Amino acid sequence: MRLLRYPLPPTQGPLAIAGANGSAGLQLPPLQLALGEACGVAILQTLADSGRGPRVLSAARHVLLLNPRVGPDCDGNGLSDYLEIVLGLAADLDHDLVPDVCQR
Repeated sequence: MRLLRYPLPPTQGPLAIAGANGSAGLQLPPLQLALGEACGVAILQTLADSGRGPRVLSAARHVLLLNPRVGPDCDGNGLSDYLEIVLGLAADLDHDLVPDVCQR
């Protein structure tokens, strides 16, 4: 698994402006896994600057990307076992990342 880098273009102003509730939506280009790569992790963090007070750095958010066509596929349905478990399509009661239907 590799850490994905997010190339953001330089800007002349804010990427988003927070509303009254303190949240802001931001559209970013999709993160891409390399061909044949099963998974990757992106760490996203924001810096808020109101211009009237101290800057605030948010907590880091980890995003796990899974390639649905790469990785173990013990049941042969064409989807990665990891993706099936994360999406709740397959049970993994013992948390070993192997769907329970494959251990019977």
